[in-house]
Amino acid sequence: MTTYVFDNVEIKKTGRTAKRELKSGKVDELLEITPVDENIGKWKKWVRDAELFEVKDKEETGEEE
Repeated sequence: MTTYVFDNVEIKKTGRTAKRELKSGKVDELLEITPVDENIGKWKKWVRDAELFEVKDKEETGEEE
């Protein structure tokens, strides 16, 4: 499962999206997110994909300690 960081909280996408077409013809899209750790809370928020940072382990990035 891919996780992301939003507002210093590790989150996951719920799979739900919201879209609307703008007057310019472009599509504005939001994604629903929720915390991975339920001890932080059980909230949901709508954000743009560009606001999320993807979490990668060291093995995935090829970095060494």
